[in-house]
Amino acid sequence: MRECSPSDKDAQLAKFAKEVETSQGFAGVQRLIGRIAEPGTALYDKILREVAGRDLEEAAGPKADWILAQVSPAAAVATAETLMKQWTETDPLSASEWLDVVPRPAPWRRAAILAFVKGIEPHDPEATAQWRLAAGAL
Repeated sequence: MRECSPSDKDAQLAKFAKEVETSQGFAGVQRLIGRIAEPGTALYDKILREVAGRDLEEAAGPKADWILAQVSPAAAVATAETLMKQWTETDPLSASEWLDVVPRPAPWRRAAILAFVKGIEPHDPEATAQWRLAAGAL
């Protein structure tokens, strides 16, 4: 790793984080991320966004909360969109329940709602309309 260029090193570290997630799950990423990347850096945010884009499995709400609390403010909206896209595909009911209790001032809440709406639109027009109103009220 020491001989890699900075951009290649980041790619290798992101790949390593994915391998850790595959073998140790989400808890492995939580333990590892602070050792390989500084909070607020592009690499840190990239790792979190990639984790958010994969199935969150059980306890998705606490995992989503942790990811969005750790990611930099600049990357929060894109990470929330990625997270909701994946979560809506795998478990739209728990995703909607989580969204329903997300604090209104969360700066990424509207983006998360709109990503959720996009995912449920083909399947549930009534819920889509209700969530669009919620997003418009923000």
